[in-house]
Amino acid sequence: MLDDVKRHRIRLVGSPVEIAVQDWGGEGPLALFHHANGFCAALWAGVAERLRDRFRVIAMDARGHGDSSQPPLGEPATWERLCDDLEE
Repeated sequence: MLDDVKRHRIRLVGSPVEIAVQDWGGEGPLALFHHANGFCAALWAGVAERLRDRFRVIAMDARGHGDSSQPPLGEPATWERLCDDLEE
């Protein structure tokens, strides 16, 4: 299920953090998936495979999870910061 997924990293503006993204492609509106705390984007593989005939399916690893980079030492991990990452 993960053989044909495209993987890339997006550097956040003004930050050393890179967010890992898995792109299953597909046609239609964007479906962006985010995992629960302690998991990673790959958990969405089964869902992505079933939805990509109707949606462009992308899943992201939160900072410090999966293939995303760790935040700088001393930077607080807040829900607001995770939400800000989605906007980028």
